[in-house]
Amino acid sequence: DTLLFAGFSGGGYGFSIFSLGTMPALKKISESLPEDIIKIIPAGNYAYAVRPYEFMIYNAADPFHPEKIFSYSTDPVRDLDIAVNGSTLYLLEEMKRVKIFDISNPSGAVLVSEIPVLNAQNFCLKGNYLYVSIYDDGIKIFNVSDPKGPKEVGKIADAGAYKISVLGGFAYVFFTGRGLRVYNLENPASPQLVRFYDEVTYISDMFIDKDYIIFSESANGLSIFKNDAATSVGEKSSYVKDFALLQNYPNPFNPTTQISFQLPEPSNVTLRVYDMLGKEVATLIDDYKNAGAHTVRFNASNLPSGMYIYQLRAGEHTSMRKMLILK
Repeated sequence: DTLLFAGFSGGGYGFSIFSLGTMPALKKISESLPEDIIKIIPAGNYAYAVRPYEFMIYNAADPFHPEKIFSYSTDPVRDLDIAVNGSTLYLLEEMKRVKIFDISNPSGAVLVSEIPVLNAQNFCLKGNYLYVSIYDDGIKIFNVSDPKGPKEVGKIADAGAYKISVLGGFAYVFFTGRGLRVYNLENPASPQLVRFYDEVTYISDMFIDKDYIIFSESANGLSIFKNDAATSVGEKSSYVKDFALLQNYPNPFNPTTQISFQLPEPSNVTLRVYDMLGKEVATLIDDYKNAGAHTVRFNASNLPSGMYIYQLRAGEHTSMRKMLILK
C-alpha cells in the first residue's frame, strides 16, 4: 500500500502512519512518540523528522512498528526544517544556520559541514543548489554539490524574504508585506526578476506548481492564482501580462528605497519623483525598457523629510504612488 506519514505539533503522538490503500477511508496502522513533530520526510525505508530541540531518523521498513535509530539535539529553536537529497540531509535551524549531514548510514548520521545564515526563515533544495531566505538579507544561493564544502554562488539582495519555492528554473519568493516575486534562475549567480504578485501581502504558507500558486492566509483562508510566470523547459521568457507599479520598499525610508514595476511589452519608460507641490525632484528612469519586471534604487539623501509621489509612464500606461521620507 501507499503510506502517508503525518506529523502532529499538538499533544499526543508525534507522527502517525496511514495506509492509503483504502481511500477515501484512511486506516491508521501505527503511531510513534515523541510529540510536537514539525516536519517529517519519508524516503525509502526511513523517515526523517524534526521537532523543537531534536532531529530524528526512524527505520520504517516495518510501518507497523517504526523504530527511532538516530537522534541529534538541535539548538533550542521552535522552527526547524529539513530536506533530503540522496545520502545527504539538510537541517535548517531557524535564525542561525544550515547543518549538512551524511545519512548514508542512517543509524550513524554524521554532521559534515555548516552554513551560518543569521535570520534564516526558510530554505529550498533543488538539485545541487540550496536557496535560503534570510529576512533582512534576501536570498542566498549555495552550490552544495560537495556537501563538505558548500559555496555561496549567488544572491537576491532584497530584504523581507519569508518563504521560497523553486520550480522549473524559477524561484518564487514571498516577501512579507509586499507579496510574491518570481526570479529566473537560468544564471544562479544573477537571478533575474520576471514577475510580481502583490495581491496578497501576508501568508502563513504557500504551494507552487506549474499551473497554480496557492497562498494560505491566516485571515482570509486560501488565495489561488494562475501561475503564468513559469515557462516550458528551455524557453527563455520574461513574459508578464499586466502593467504594474508596486509600492516602494521600505516605506517609510531613510535614505534609500527600491521601486519595482513590470511591463507587458517593451516601451519608452519614465519614472519621476515629485514633491507634494508637484515639483519634479528626481528622474530615476528615462529610457527604453524591455517587457518584464524591473527594480530601481532611489537615494533620497539630498531631500528633506516628507511625502513624495513617484510616477511611472510607459507607452499609454501611467501609474503613481506615494512614499514617505523620514529623517
